[in-house]
Amino acid sequence: MFEASAAAAAAIESGHRVFRRRLLVDWEGSPDHPLFDLGAYVTEVDRDHALTATVPDEVQLVEGYAAGKLTATLAGEFEGHSLADQFAPYNRSSVFYESGLSLGVPVAYSVGVVLDDGTVEWWPQFAGIVRTVD
Repeated sequence: MFEASAAAAAAIESGHRVFRRRLLVDWEGSPDHPLFDLGAYVTEVDRDHALTATVPDEVQLVEGYAAGKLTATLAGEFEGHSLADQFAPYNRSSVFYESGLSLGVPVAYSVGVVLDDGTVEWWPQFAGIVRTVD
């Protein structure tokens, strides 16, 4: 469980709270990529964490592994065009056109709450790699 600061606890418990999403994808090994932070485009997130094991349920406390999966739905406009256009492989105006869209790159998802001073306190929810882009 992640601890919240006193300021975050106050923001969460207040009558007016604002939450943020942050979806960071390390497309080219640099946060300078224009689509490094896709948080503003996230419309829906589904996280699935399951314990998998090959032994009976009674023993799963000592044997097994946890696998996680994050599915994020993105929508919106980027530089005056549909965000989906950026992921079209033959779109010459895509930011991925010259370098290509990389799979297997690190991705991290966090949720945050806006504090009274305007800053955001973040809590990590998922870390993994990009396997597919549909």
